Amino acid sequence: MVHSVRTGRESRFEFDPEPMEEMKKYLDLVSEQWDQALSRLKSFVEN
Repeated sequence: MVHSVRTGRESRFEFDPEPMEEMKKYLDLVSEQWDQALSRLKSFVEN
């Protein structure tokens, strides 16, 4: 996600947002699965 580029004595850090986008897609998928599981549990408990 972050890497440094060294030029002489100077280091500059660069941010690559692509891995964050992939992580967000994965977390959105997991979140949806949890929402579905909790909805099923709620239905089971209330009936």
